[in-house]
Amino acid sequence: MKNDASLQNAILQIDKELEKDLLQRTARLAERQLEHTSRVPAHEVIVVRIGQTLVGAPVLATNEARRVQVVRCPGATEIVIGVFQIRGRTFGLVNLDPIFHSQTQKHVEKTNLVLVLSGGPGELGILIDEVLGFREVFADEIDESAPHGDIQFVSDITRDLVHILDVESLLASPVVRLCG
Repeated sequence: MKNDASLQNAILQIDKELEKDLLQRTARLAERQLEHTSRVPAHEVIVVRIGQTLVGAPVLATNEARRVQVVRCPGATEIVIGVFQIRGRTFGLVNLDPIFHSQTQKHVEKTNLVLVLSGGPGELGILIDEVLGFREVFADEIDESAPHGDIQFVSDITRDLVHILDVESLLASPVVRLCG
């Protein structure tokens, strides 16, 4: 009987310790939830890779990503590559590698992966290497010390080096005026 009583006391002690641990965990989870809900979203983007650079294009400015056949323009520049068609509509195609100072060389293939962007000033496609997925970028993820002002068409850079594309300035820029 003495063993039964000591066993019950041990079980009660364990129950009290488990209850205390569970209450502490609950409090920590509640704090994390509060921290998470107080974060301010800054951008919702589709993340793509251009050369070695990760680029976030605003979801609302992105029409689609697809493989297309490209027609080179006479007098094409390092940035302006040519044009392509989707469903009978013609779009200009630009290469942002030089803007991101990428060391990779883009070669226009028979088919190329492009991200079609649209905004107030118009529409165009950017040559990309890979679509990585969607992401919500919060204000606390923006690296305020990053020199994004030095990179044309970039509004922000996250701490993990995703360059947030400023689509409106890209579309309005004379740098991307196509085919003369």
